[in-house]
Amino acid sequence: MSPRPRRCRLIPRCLPVIVLAAGTLTASAQNPASDLLTQAMALAARGELGQAEILLEQARSAAPHNIEVLTALAKVKDRVGESQDAIAIFRQVADATPRSGEAHLNLAMALADSKDLTGALDEATEAVELSPKLASARLNRARILADMHRTDEARTEFALATRLAPTNADGFFYWALVEQEKENFPKESSLLQTVVRLQPNNAKALNLLGGSLWNESKEDEAIAVWRRVLKIDPNASEATYSLALALRNKDSQESRLLMQRFHALQQQEKTVKQVNDLGNQAYHAMNNRQWPDAISLMRQALALCGDCQYEATLHKDLGLALCQSGDTRQGETELRTAHQLNPADPDILKALAAIHHP
Repeated sequence: MSPRPRRCRLIPRCLPVIVLAAGTLTASAQNPASDLLTQAMALAARGELGQAEILLEQARSAAPHNIEVLTALAKVKDRVGESQDAIAIFRQVADATPRSGEAHLNLAMALADSKDLTGALDEATEAVELSPKLASARLNRARILADMHRTDEARTEFALATRLAPTNADGFFYWALVEQEKENFPKESSLLQTVVRLQPNNAKALNLLGGSLWNESKEDEAIAVWRRVLKIDPNASEATYSLALALRNKDSQESRLLMQRFHALQQQEKTVKQVNDLGNQAYHAMNNRQWPDAISLMRQALALCGDCQYEATLHKDLGLALCQSGDTRQGETELRTAHQLNPADPDILKALAAIHHP
């Protein structure tokens, strides 16, 4: 169960008219599933998840019960947000290989991502029982227990996971979050210090370490850590704000400059929120087939966005709306811009294929 970033509902998924694109790569007649799997894994490794998914679907058609193909397809579907499809395939694999700890672990991770913690815990427990020395099974079981607020059990599993994999920073990081929730700041600091020894440029862990040290009244150490965060990521707003407050009685001029910087970062975040709101309005217009309104709203959002994090999604959905309104030439232009910005998005590839193979 990898770290799960906060997701925004900005124009999620494509319109129903988009069809599955045909794969652009070929497979040998002798072993088509194996060849397609190899090609798909190479694409996935480069982040081209859309093309990888297409080839893996072809591989599944050629070999419907191939465990490697099914597992790879489920992992790609999970990464592109097709969680229910991924769960169904992971469950198929676990049913076909009931003694595989990895199979149960994959299913547990997908269930946890979909917020089915009870089901996830059952599968993670099965994985641990089948493979007690599998560190990833211990770690993910610990995270699920922590999400369920079963703190003592989670601590036990984190301790086992970190003993099995002492160089995996994730175990120490997620354990630290449990100690933070319980306000056990010395333990949190100790765990986060291990994280940053393993990952010196982990700005998120460093920022949390600064806060933990501050809560321990180790002010100078906290200040030094927050300065380190800003060297790694000058746009880290939380560290900027924390450092500004920490320096109020030590260096008022620097504190004031940092607070000004924080307000500028807040304004950027406000702009991103406005872009998100416009995008969601456009999404509703698209659902109601109000194409002119959707197109207008998305163009407003793009004008505000610049090169913000939603740029690729906005170009994609503007392209879809233009195609639906009958302007396929401009629609294709927008979709190709979106593909350049985010080649891993499977919806873009499907949309482009639908234009040329209606």
